[in-house]
Amino acid sequence: MDDFVNQLLKDINVPDSMDPEVKKEMTEELRDRADRFVISRMLDAMSDEDLDAFDKLSAEKPDDADALREFLDGHVPEKDRVMAAALLEFRATFLGAKA
Repeated sequence: MDDFVNQLLKDINVPDSMDPEVKKEMTEELRDRADRFVISRMLDAMSDEDLDAFDKLSAEKPDDADALREFLDGHVPEKDRVMAAALLEFRATFLGAKA
């Protein structure tokens, strides 16, 4: 995800001379947004049964990111395709183009 976010920042011409702290905050915020977007698309791709199980897991272990990611890895059909499509859609939206 870091390479993806760094490329987005280059695509919008974020200068290398930008204050490092501001750039770090910008990078973290963009990474969080992209991550949430991808996860939402992964949830959309899950069956209702798996979505219910994910909801239960996230209620039981809301701070266990590893357990939540592991669940997604095992329950999203064609996960790599869904992820790639989500990243392309996020990029297009971020850059102001249609996906």
